[in-house]
Amino acid sequence: DVPDLVAKLQQAFRLEPGIFVAERYSQYQRKVRDFALTLALFSAGSVVTVLLAGSFAANLLHDIYVDRRRQYATLMALGFSPAMGICWDRRRCRRNFGATIVRDAIADG
Repeated sequence: DVPDLVAKLQQAFRLEPGIFVAERYSQYQRKVRDFALTLALFSAGSVVTVLLAGSFAANLLHDIYVDRRRQYATLMALGFSPAMGICWDRRRCRRNFGATIVRDAIADG
């Protein structure tokens, strides 16, 4: 019976302390190596995710900036100041800018 003989040999070698310690240490090394590889994989994945998210945010900000410049150009072509879009108090801005636009329109005749 070969399987029984193999089992007895394995048991005999496991009982010897040096082989047992070497076997346990090799298992520990494999676990550490697996952990390091897993950590490297997740680190690479997180770096790629951060780069893609940053690229996406940069593209969105660029589009907003381009649209805002187009909006300012349209406002200036219509004769409005771009400062109307910057003012934080809308009611006061409408009242002040509205009065300025009416006054300018009256002065222009």
